[in-house]
Amino acid sequence: MINFVDNILKNYDENNQIFIDDSHKEWVTKSEFKKKIDYWLKKTPNKKSLIFAYIDNRIEHLAFTFACLKKNHCVALLDSNLPYDSANNLNEKYKPNFIFHEHNGSVTLKEFSKENIEIYDENYLMLSTSGSTGSPKFVVLSNENLSHNAIKISDILRIDKESIGAGYLPFHYSYGLSVITSHLISGAKVVLSNLSIMQSEFWKTIEEKNVNHFPGVPFHYEMMHKLGFERLGLNKIKTMTQAGGHLDMNLRKATYDYIDKKGGSFFVMYGQTEASPRITTLKHEDFLNYSNSVGEALEDGLLTIEDEYLNNEGYEEGTIFYEGPNVMLRYAKNIEDLSKKPNDKRKINTGDIGYIKDNKLFITGRLKRFAKIYGLRVNLDEVQKILNQGEDNFAIIERKEKLIIFCEGDSSEAIEDDVKEKISSKFTIPLNSVIVKFIDKLPVNARGKTDFKSLNNF
Repeated sequence: MINFVDNILKNYDENNQIFIDDSHKEWVTKSEFKKKIDYWLKKTPNKKSLIFAYIDNRIEHLAFTFACLKKNHCVALLDSNLPYDSANNLNEKYKPNFIFHEHNGSVTLKEFSKENIEIYDENYLMLSTSGSTGSPKFVVLSNENLSHNAIKISDILRIDKESIGAGYLPFHYSYGLSVITSHLISGAKVVLSNLSIMQSEFWKTIEEKNVNHFPGVPFHYEMMHKLGFERLGLNKIKTMTQAGGHLDMNLRKATYDYIDKKGGSFFVMYGQTEASPRITTLKHEDFLNYSNSVGEALEDGLLTIEDEYLNNEGYEEGTIFYEGPNVMLRYAKNIEDLSKKPNDKRKINTGDIGYIKDNKLFITGRLKRFAKIYGLRVNLDEVQKILNQGEDNFAIIERKEKLIIFCEGDSSEAIEDDVKEKISSKFTIPLNSVIVKFIDKLPVNARGKTDFKSLNNF
């Protein structure tokens, strides 16, 4: 199969513009981008290696990533803002051969370990299952996974050479990466940015660079709705996409109405990193009839419902499974996993509950202890473990994209400050999404385990 990077670059002529970012005043052409890739090709080893890349949304960081992929290295994309202790723990656990990061204002690639790591040949890209917590559990993707997903997303979102995407979602995050790859596979342009949607400079850039494709997670649409779509200078936006968790139905409808009046399209999507990441898409033309659905499976993908029961509407509801060419090779929890062959059957348990009606998926709940905070997947048990440190004084649930942390005992500012300090030192979870509540006694179920369902009533 053709290398993903080569597959992308063939869509552009040498003088075609591809990228612009916060530090570039002019668009970077294919020729200029190739020179950046070539620079890093010379810096990276010839032998297949494990490389950890601590990145943000800059052209230089993307060029390095593409150089690694072009040479068929196994590269893990990690948040450049990951706290030192969390990054150090990952480095020591996996002992990557090389680490790419920013040091004293410039990017650098340094050798970290001389260990002779045997890496299965198809292992191509690693994304954390919970990037904000620095989880050592990674999803391992192949060249085929990345290519198939990019092509199918491009097709269903109707991305073409005239498209200009807003590349502001971190590309170490699967949704952010898919925005970039689906545009590049189509010969389109991408405006990379590390700016926040709360900064006026961000919206100025969106307007000045003629962005017409805008992706977002529920938090972004909530903020845009509060700020007012009309005030934000979205005149050139023709396509809006939403993934990264459940968006309130009123906001979903308001977004649809706004873009529909302009003759544009709004797509609601569902996915997981394990699926590279897209699983389903609800097309704009299906929205009014199926507004609470996440749409149909990606082409060549198959949705099944297992452990099912008959729900009130007469449909079989149960655990959602997905299989297809975009499903990951495997999980990696340690360095030894990287030498193993992938799973024979590319089928994942999404951990979500739902049903299928008219070939469209409807999600009704979750089985796993994961939350979506600002669109990023957070392992609640990992955060809880750090806070408890062997005891059982804390319990965590997610409510409306907030982490609700319950602490057993009397209210204390000192404890609340300590909780937030631990979270900020270990994770990249925004503190404005953390709420600490004090409770006399944490509720337990019949098995003596924390009753998380009961905590939803507090």
